[in-house]
Amino acid sequence: MKTYTGKRSWFLTSLDIFGFTNMPNFFQTSWKNKLLKVIFNRILFTGALCVMSLEVVCTFIYSIHDVAEFLQKLLESTAILMYLTESWLCKFRQREFINLFDLQERVFTVSDQKLYNKYLWKEKMELKTVIFMNVLTICGLILETLMPVSERTFYLMTSIYHKKHPERRLPFQIWTPNCIDSSDKGPYVGFYLLEIYALVIVVVAIFNVTVLQIFIPTPLVAQYKMFAKFVQKIGMEHRDRFGENIFYTNVSTGEYLTETELLNYWLKNTKLEHVRADIYGATKRNSILQCTFWKKNKYQIFYVKKIIVRHQELNNFMNQYHQLMNSLHCLTVIPFFIVLVLSFYQFAYLKHLPWFYSMKILIEFLFIVGGMWHITTQSEMLNHCNEMIEKAVYNSQWYKGSPKLKHNALLILRNARTPKYFRFLSGLAELKYSFMLAVFKTAFSFLNFMKINGQL
Repeated sequence: MKTYTGKRSWFLTSLDIFGFTNMPNFFQTSWKNKLLKVIFNRILFTGALCVMSLEVVCTFIYSIHDVAEFLQKLLESTAILMYLTESWLCKFRQREFINLFDLQERVFTVSDQKLYNKYLWKEKMELKTVIFMNVLTICGLILETLMPVSERTFYLMTSIYHKKHPERRLPFQIWTPNCIDSSDKGPYVGFYLLEIYALVIVVVAIFNVTVLQIFIPTPLVAQYKMFAKFVQKIGMEHRDRFGENIFYTNVSTGEYLTETELLNYWLKNTKLEHVRADIYGATKRNSILQCTFWKKNKYQIFYVKKIIVRHQELNNFMNQYHQLMNSLHCLTVIPFFIVLVLSFYQFAYLKHLPWFYSMKILIEFLFIVGGMWHITTQSEMLNHCNEMIEKAVYNSQWYKGSPKLKHNALLILRNARTPKYFRFLSGLAELKYSFMLAVFKTAFSFLNFMKINGQL
C-alpha cells in the first residue's frame, strides 16, 4: 500500500486526523487506516459534532433570554458553523485540492532567488500568525473558565442557564436534559474534556481554511512577479550582467544560452560530423548564417511564444484556484456577513457589560475584521498579478517588433485585462477593498440609524 505523501498539502492531514476527511492511504498499513477511520471519523468527530449541536440548541433555549448573551452566543455559533461548513466542503473537494497542490509543485519555479525568498518569508510569517491566533483562541476560551465569577457571570449561570455551581463553567454552554446538571463534578469533567476536543476541531477547521488562503496565493503572486520581469523584456535586446548577448530558452526558470553557446548548439544540431569533407566548410558557414538570421529575425517570436506558454500555465493554475475558492465562498459568505453584523451590533451593549466581556467582544470583532481583511487582501493580490503583467507589457518595447510579435503581445495584454477578484453570489459581487469599505459603511450607518431611533 502506497502511503500518501503530500508536500505542500501537509496541513490537510490534520483534517484527516480529526475526522473531516479521508486521505488516501494516510498510513502505510491498512489496519491503522481502519482504526483511524473508526476512532476519529466515527466516534470522536461525531461526539464533537454533538457538542456543537447542543451549543446551538442552548443558544436558542437559554441564551435568548438575555439580549447581550444571545448576540454573543449567536455570533460564536454562526462563526463555528461557517468554518465547519467550509471544512466539509474541503472534504468533498479534497481530491481537487490535492491535485492543485501537486500542480503547484510542477508549475512553480524559481528564476529570481531573492524575490522567491522574500515571498517564502512572507508565507512563513503569515503561517506563524495564523498558528498564534488559533492558539490564542484556545487559551482565551480556557482562561475564561478559570476567571473569578463576576456578578453578571453569576446571574447568567444561575438565572439563565440554571446551574447549581456557577463557578464551574465550560468553554461552551451546551444544552443538557433537566436530569443532568453539567456543573456537577462528574458530568463537568466529562463535558469539559469533550468540549476541549470540540474546540480543537473548530480551531483545526479555522487553521486549514486560512492556510488554503496562504499556501496558494502568496507563492502564486511571486510567480507572476518573476514572470513580469521577462514580459518586460519583450522587444528588447537581452544581455546578462556582464553585458554579453543572451538568448532565453526557458522563461520559467530564467535559463539562457550565450551567443557562443547558441552557435555551438546550432552547429551540433547540424551534425557536421556526417558532412563530406569537400562541403564541410560551406555547410558550416551556411549554418552560421542561419543562426545569425534566426537571432536577428526569429528569436523575439520564439521568446514571445515562450512567454505566452508560461502565461497560460499560470493563468490555468489561477483559474483552478478561483473555481475552488468561489465554490467555498458561495455557502459561507452569508454566515460571514451575519457574523460581521452581529459583531457590530454588540458594540451597542458594551457600556452595560463588565470589562472582561467587553474585551472579549472587542477581540472577536478584531478577529472577524482581520479575517475579512485577509481574504480581501488575497483577492486584491491575485487581481494585482494581472495588473503587473499588463504594466510589464506597456513598459516593454513590443511596438518595435514585427507585426507577428505585436499580435502576440496584444494577446498577452488581452488575457491580462481579465479581473481576477474572488466572486460570490453567482458572480454578483467581487471581493475587493471598495466592497469591504461599503460593507463597513453600511454597518456603521445601520448602528447610527438604530441609535437615532432610540433602539439602542
